[in-house]
Amino acid sequence: MRTQTSAIAISLLTAAMLSVSCSSDDDDDTTESPSWVGQTFVLNVPAASWYEPEGISSDLGGFVPQFAIQINGESGGNLDVMLGTADATGAQEMCNPTTTTTATASYPNVQIGPVDFPIYLKHAREDIAVNATVYGLTITNVLPDGDTVATAGELVATLDTRDVHSMFTLLGDNPTADDVCNALGNMGISCEPCPADQQVYCLTMKARRLGATEGQPIQAVDAGSVPTTCIP
Repeated sequence: MRTQTSAIAISLLTAAMLSVSCSSDDDDDTTESPSWVGQTFVLNVPAASWYEPEGISSDLGGFVPQFAIQINGESGGNLDVMLGTADATGAQEMCNPTTTTTATASYPNVQIGPVDFPIYLKHAREDIAVNATVYGLTITNVLPDGDTVATAGELVATLDTRDVHSMFTLLGDNPTADDVCNALGNMGISCEPCPADQQVYCLTMKARRLGATEGQPIQAVDAGSVPTTCIP
């Protein structure tokens, strides 16, 4: 009788240990952070999200396309990222070369860049397009937390007016970079030294309250393979 009682006790103890072990594994699974690797996201920057420089960024922001963010890998807390742009439908803009960079991540926080990013800009109403460089592009906390879209993401971008002056058609025909900076100066906004050569033609823009959504996979586009028809 004592032997039978001991066997029952051992069986109950073993079952309890297995139950605790399984419960611990389940808890680990539920707390594990989801991965962004292998996913592509599209970041739209609404005109109302541009807040600096005050009074003009929303107008300038109308030229900025959606950003495509593809997470290709992860290593030691750093993400391997390919950046491109997308049109209004979310399809990749093949006139825009892609750039590879890294992001530092501590889920769900993530900072992509800063990176100098080649960007293709097309005027919303006129037959005007330019190739420019976004200096120090930094995109922070825009990726989703599971199924929850971010709402507090930020973007910082510096543009050289010598690249984009033709987009400012409200200044008349064939405006120059000096025309743009002078017009901004009349509004109390100063052009700043450009990172490439320290000439005072650059403008830093900032946007907030951003969140990226699921997008279509993109492919690498080399600058040398961009069609010549992209620029009118």
